[in-house]
Amino acid sequence: MANNSIIMFMNELIREILEQKILKQVLRIINIQTDKQIVLILEVFIIRQFF
Repeated sequence: MANNSIIMFMNELIREILEQKILKQVLRIINIQTDKQIVLILEVFIIRQFF
């Protein structure tokens, strides 16, 4: 019984690690595409805050 739950735990862990890696890849791709847009949005936001 204990052995089975360890296997289940390991499977869960592996799944989470894979999901995080996939998430990081997706975020990296999004970052590459939206970096300039984010900078523009931040600039506009900062300008509105102070002026």
